[in-house]
Amino acid sequence: MQREYCPKCAYPASTCLCSHIVTLAAATELHILQHPLEAKVAKNTARLIKLCLPSTHIWQGEKPCDFAQLQDQLNMQASPTAILYPSSSAAVLGKPNKSFCSGSTTPKFKRLILIDATWRKAHKIWMLNPWLHTLPAVKFENIDSEYHVRHSRIKGALSTLESAYHYLALTEPERDFSPLMSIFLARQAMLRQPHQDRGR
Repeated sequence: MQREYCPKCAYPASTCLCSHIVTLAAATELHILQHPLEAKVAKNTARLIKLCLPSTHIWQGEKPCDFAQLQDQLNMQASPTAILYPSSSAAVLGKPNKSFCSGSTTPKFKRLILIDATWRKAHKIWMLNPWLHTLPAVKFENIDSEYHVRHSRIKGALSTLESAYHYLALTEPERDFSPLMSIFLARQAMLRQPHQDRGR
């Protein structure tokens, strides 16, 4: 029997998330570099971000040529852009840092780039794309993940959605981004039900 999919959220009808979708707006442009294999994972969270933040851009690939269009956009538009990645030079969000305006804990970036992949594949994308190293890097410390259906051996590792949520909540406190976590937790609850249709 052919599986039925919801035309709005694109999940199987039995795991439809439409009741959890709240359309949000953010001043920050989110650009997600997604490993091609990650798009096929049922537990992937990038697609949940886009359901609530339709302006989110998802770019699939690994190599610089895969992200050439994004690089062109960055070169043409001189808006401050950062990447959320724990490189050795990354500034810790939520702590005073000279890289931020007046030593503030709140960076002022127009765009944020995130990498959506397993830790090993995210590191590969980072290493294959030296252009990312030219951007200011930021990271979180001491934030516990609520991603219980998928685990990482990296201490303090957050899902892509959690990373986006915590960044936006910190930098745009005047807006309510809690619906991102609501849909994230709802999706996890569905995945934990053993007899549920978990289609990708």
